[in-house]
Amino acid sequence: MTQAEKVATFKALLKSAGIQPKMKWNESTKLLINAPAWKVLNTVGEKKQAFAEFTTQLANELNVEKRRKQKIARENFLKLLAGNDRVTSQTRWPDLLDKSLGLVTDDRWNDVEDDAERRDLFSTYIADLGRNEREFKRQQRDAHRRTFLATLRDPSQHGLALNATTKFHEVRDKLLEVDSIKALNLHRADVQDWFNEYMDDLRREEELKKREERQRLREKEDELAATFKAFLNDEVKAKRLTTASRWRDCWSGYEANPTYCELKKLHSGLPRDIFESVMDRLHDALRDERSWLKHVVADAEFVVKYNSTLTLFLQHIRPTVEKFVRDRDNESGASPRQAFLSSLLDEATVPASVAEWFDAAHAKELERYQRMEAERLKKVDAFEEMLMEYYFRSDHLTTTWEDARAEIQHRSAYRALDDGAEVAFQQYMQKLQKKMESLTKTRKAVEASELERAQFQTPDSDAARRHHRSPSRSRSRSSHKRKRADRSVSKERKRSKKSSKKSSKKKHKRSRSRSG
Repeated sequence: MTQAEKVATFKALLKSAGIQPKMKWNESTKLLINAPAWKVLNTVGEKKQAFAEFTTQLANELNVEKRRKQKIARENFLKLLAGNDRVTSQTRWPDLLDKSLGLVTDDRWNDVEDDAERRDLFSTYIADLGRNEREFKRQQRDAHRRTFLATLRDPSQHGLALNATTKFHEVRDKLLEVDSIKALNLHRADVQDWFNEYMDDLRREEELKKREERQRLREKEDELAATFKAFLNDEVKAKRLTTASRWRDCWSGYEANPTYCELKKLHSGLPRDIFESVMDRLHDALRDERSWLKHVVADAEFVVKYNSTLTLFLQHIRPTVEKFVRDRDNESGASPRQAFLSSLLDEATVPASVAEWFDAAHAKELERYQRMEAERLKKVDAFEEMLMEYYFRSDHLTTTWEDARAEIQHRSAYRALDDGAEVAFQQYMQKLQKKMESLTKTRKAVEASELERAQFQTPDSDAARRHHRSPSRSRSRSSHKRKRADRSVSKERKRSKKSSKKSSKKKHKRSRSRSG
């Protein structure tokens, strides 16, 4: 026999002898020492160990059985309470002790031996019963609420015109007469609360619809705004919109644009706001480009002149622009400044702002030059009129500038020209020389025509006499021509003197008016 079998045989002996868990070893030996199975285990230690294991296991089994019986007793006690219709959530412990209920005489009552335990079980049962009753009422009320709200949502059941502005007192009486609502036997306060809840739902639904409609219109408005903005940007690229454009000048041209018309219907002021925002960005971009261009022009030391051209300007600033571009290449990412500088390297890609700046600067410089040139020409004309008073004959052509300057340096017309007086004097002398040459050619032409006329006269006596007198007449006529030419020169000199005197009088009057 194995050791396990020996232990099992010894434990069977203990069980058959009725050994209890609380018995001592010495008490049990008196009952078992004469049994044949006592000697199955050889040593006392083995017997004591088997005895301890048996009593421990038996105690556990007895405890489990006791708890099982107690559980069954508690369950039966609760069933006893539940089976009595007179026990409600309002029942108290003293009421249970009334023999008329038939509880204290029931075996299930006595199975729970401890009175305190019975009280605890009763309290737990009453609490659960109250909770269940409340839950039932809550569920029933929720069911009534759902039925009531469903009735309100179905106009065919109540026949009332309900909307978000309807008040409870306006429909209260008619609402309580509806069969489906009347059958629920509802409390009037619940009816009012649930009606108000339904009205809140209606208002939320209407608000949600309005919000969805506003969102739809907003999305449509955003879409139209983006389309109109893209249209304006295209107008900017096509140079139909510039920084000089104004809304009052442009809006009438957009009336044929369907996007503009739809956007104007949704939001009358939005098209102008978009236009102004595009113009603001255009002005900002122009301001940045002007700032960058100013820096380039200053670094390149370029000065606009009246004879400057855009091509020459770009050629002049090209080294500076290339230097800036190389410096910017080291930076990460492309920037608007980098793109602007790169566009200056080719005349075909020059920004409109640069061309406009150059045209404006060139026009301003050209206007200044023309104004100064006109003033200079006026001074030259006055100087030539003054020279006509001194030099008007052919013998004056030999006059040198040094001699003339000594003679006219006290005149205001000379002082007004200053350094340009010598050039103007030389030009005047050239004009005088051409004029004298023209007069000489005129005299020679007149004399030649007279001689030809004399040679082709008829050879009769009268003609012969006239022929003999013709040389003197031709000479007199030629001398008359010369005198007439001299008179024209003298008249011209007199006119120049008069004009110079008038101009000097005017200057004198102006000087007196200034001094006054």
